[in-house]
Amino acid sequence: MSEQQDGSKSTTETGVVKFFNDILGWGFITPASADPEPKDVFVHYGGIAGTGKGRRSLAEGDRVHYNITQGPKGPQATEVCVRSAEEA
Repeated sequence: MSEQQDGSKSTTETGVVKFFNDILGWGFITPASADPEPKDVFVHYGGIAGTGKGRRSLAEGDRVHYNITQGPKGPQATEVCVRSAEEA
């Protein structure tokens, strides 16, 4: 667990993109946890890591790693990166 600049805590997780709508710019990630019924985590396109200009996106089934922070409506994924084949 690490501390963000604003003092909030974040944890690094892995998971699979369950759904992502390119037009709306948001979706959900299913965590790869030991919990038998993991709760999906919200992801906004602004939380997807990348340096390029333009809209960032995820595809259903992408394996990702991300941090979880407390968003305005609950847990939210930030610093989302698609995992390479070597990491999977």
